[in-house]
Amino acid sequence: MVNKVAPGRRDGVSGFGDGQETLIEKNREANTFARPRGSSNYQTPADFRAALDAVYHFDDWDPCPINSAGMRNFDGLGRTPAWVRKYFYNPPYDNVVPWLRNSIRDWERGILSCALIKADTSTSWMHDIVFPYARVIWVRGRLKFSGKGPAPFNSAAVVYEPGKMAPSQSVMWKDKAGVWNVFLE
Repeated sequence: MVNKVAPGRRDGVSGFGDGQETLIEKNREANTFARPRGSSNYQTPADFRAALDAVYHFDDWDPCPINSAGMRNFDGLGRTPAWVRKYFYNPPYDNVVPWLRNSIRDWERGILSCALIKADTSTSWMHDIVFPYARVIWVRGRLKFSGKGPAPFNSAAVVYEPGKMAPSQSVMWKDKAGVWNVFLE
């Protein structure tokens, strides 16, 4: 349940009679999913990350980890350590561009990075800084974050592989036994 507070009020009362909501409030509640209001922090499903790790063998580095409270307590943007050659991360969905640009910088330095992103082909960043540089692994179905229901958006893993410009696209899916499968072209 989303706590609705009318502008200028802090008591949780919407300003309307009991049971009445505006269309904006209804849409806001419908689009709030498994996260604090205003947050774009989603915990990566462990089995999803493990399936990608089995393919790419990531180093133990996450530039934007989420703690158990669902908060990001570290910002590694632009600070990839010299020992890291391959890494996975789940950037904040409301601000992926600086993180993906950082992946391009790392790609230029010979470092592989894989980001879990909201698959939104209507954005300019998807066409400008994902498609020309990264392998896109489309996720079939909707991911379940932190044991909650399916996400309200499609997801993709984008892999910036050094030495590969505009690589092919791929797909991931969970089979009936609940095992993630990764198909790379």
